[in-house]
Amino acid sequence: LTPHAIKTLYQMPRDRIFEPVLQVIKLDRANMELTISDGNSFFAISYHVRLNCLIESGAISKFAIIWASDISVDTFGFYQHKKFSILDADVAAPNPNKTIGSPTLLVAPSTSHPTDNTPSAA
Repeated sequence: LTPHAIKTLYQMPRDRIFEPVLQVIKLDRANMELTISDGNSFFAISYHVRLNCLIESGAISKFAIIWASDISVDTFGFYQHKKFSILDADVAAPNPNKTIGSPTLLVAPSTSHPTDNTPSAA
């Protein structure tokens, strides 16, 4: 896993290219969201419909290790809140079938509000 990738993602500007290796610790198909971890932190991120084939095949599933090769960062609202989306990804390593590390929820520095619920929810 890419060390400190979640914090780097949250702090990176819109035009920066960053392709981290991350772990999926929760998959929410109904809301098209992945909860991703770098082993230290986690947060929720939406995913593009083009990842559905990897999700439907089981390649991207709970505990999967993925290479996020295209991540979009958009800002919105008066406080310039950030919205993240994984536009493209691939499997980076075999699924370990367990959480790597002991990730904690990344709290958005500007709002002090968590970005997701706990990863233990299925």
